[in-house]
Amino acid sequence: MNRKKRLLKKAYATFAFKQTAYAKSQLYKLMDLFYQYLSPTNMRIMPQEEKEQFIIEIKPVLLTESIQELVELLESVLISGKINKRTRGIYIDSDLEVVRVKVTSDLKEELQQKAKELGKKNIEELLLYALRKL
Repeated sequence: MNRKKRLLKKAYATFAFKQTAYAKSQLYKLMDLFYQYLSPTNMRIMPQEEKEQFIIEIKPVLLTESIQELVELLESVLISGKINKRTRGIYIDSDLEVVRVKVTSDLKEELQQKAKELGKKNIEELLLYALRKL
């Protein structure tokens, strides 16, 4: 398998699959497809034993496949993200949007201090926490 470059986008699209021992299941076909297009460096696979399922997170990617059955399968197991048909294939993207805000340097320092106090890694985590509280 050739190693792909690490994609720098922060966001992931998330899928949930039922665990199965059946080698020809859709889970393994999709995992193989993800490995071909992304490689393990751009994926996270997390088994959830209590729910007997796998959660698979992938970085945004264009699959140069255009099979309607594949679109339907992806949509049926999608937890978060977007699946868009394009002329060159199927684009899988996260559903995260960027919100930019400009603040004074004093306010930025206050936000950094508040993030530390609340145990958040950075201002972004602090702001997400605050927005969810609203």
